[in-house]
Amino acid sequence: MTTPPKARRAVPPPMAWAPPAPFDFFALTHADQWLAHVQAGRIGNRIPATPEQLEQHAHNERVLLGVRGAD
Repeated sequence: MTTPPKARRAVPPPMAWAPPAPFDFFALTHADQWLAHVQAGRIGNRIPATPEQLEQHAHNERVLLGVRGAD
């Protein structure tokens, strides 16, 4: 009695070489500029919405989404 041959896995073809993606230096610049705005107080110091405004926003979303009883 002979033993069956071992199953072999298919070897994928070698991948084509491609240069690595360049590092996104623009993202670093943008993050630095954004942080400078935050530290200078130009971002994040907005007057908060009143409860009436928040309720109006919620109502508008219910109307747009078609929730029953929103009218």
